[in-house]
Amino acid sequence: MSGPIPAIIVQGNAAYARGDLAAAQGAYEQAVALQSDVAVAVFNLGVVHLRRGDRTRGHAEMDRGFALAAAHGMGSSTLEQMRSIRDRL
Repeated sequence: MSGPIPAIIVQGNAAYARGDLAAAQGAYEQAVALQSDVAVAVFNLGVVHLRRGDRTRGHAEMDRGFALAAAHGMGSSTLEQMRSIRDRL
């Protein structure tokens, strides 16, 4: 991942941590618009959709993020963490 995407994801994570779901969603959507196959941004966007009450879209995005992570060969610990989050929500 290069360019502005990592910084945008960090902004989204910070917004999520402070409870600003609208800002987090905006950041993750911006990252996905710049590069649609960034697993972390897609997955985190799904988490935000779930937290905002859109279960269908949330689960779809989280599943897509998980599939992208697996396809990109992300480590088993990352995949397990994503699976755990997905299963809790």
